[in-house]
Amino acid sequence: MTCDASSDARSHVLDPEGLPDHIDRLYRAACALCGSRQDAEDLVHAFDSVENAQLQSDAGAKLMDKIGPSVALTNSAGGLRAILTALKTDNLAGIVMYENVGYVYPQGEGPGGPVGVFGPVEVPLEEFKKLTKVPMQMVWGDNIDKAGNYSSSYKLAVLFAEKVNKYGGKAEVLKLTDAGLKGNTHIPFADMNNVAVADLLSKFLAKHGLDKR
Repeated sequence: MTCDASSDARSHVLDPEGLPDHIDRLYRAACALCGSRQDAEDLVHAFDSVENAQLQSDAGAKLMDKIGPSVALTNSAGGLRAILTALKTDNLAGIVMYENVGYVYPQGEGPGGPVGVFGPVEVPLEEFKKLTKVPMQMVWGDNIDKAGNYSSSYKLAVLFAEKVNKYGGKAEVLKLTDAGLKGNTHIPFADMNNVAVADLLSKFLAKHGLDKR
């Protein structure tokens, strides 16, 4: 991908091999606040737990009930919060998740294994069926196969969509590469082709009548 960042045309290449350097800079910034690498890692990871996600979705549901029908646009672990919120309110009209890393499944129909900071969360089937009333799209960028954690999360997204649709829902998984977009990162809406990403969002909202005021 290229862009004109100034009067001089400069090429900007998204290099997935550079991701560890970005993560390392994140930890160094946290370390400056905390004093040690271990404390920095604890700070970065402290936010992510199923318990916190439940607490935050409780607040999200109350907000939805106050402001009325809304569409949630989320990134990364924010998607788990939105899914949990949809179980607790009738005012979440739709969810678009960019590279989400946490999902909810009917009891006995999840991927199995231990529950980590992003779940998986299992709920009774009748509770899970509330999600079938909410149009949902899970959007994924490029180079998923080169990032182990996100490769696994992508597979969980496919499983989640299968379970929602099995019970009559409207869930879909979109790989931006399948839509002709290349080079997208974990934050597609902040990438240099974000207008094209937004166009795809607009199509999804219009498809489900979610683009009205």
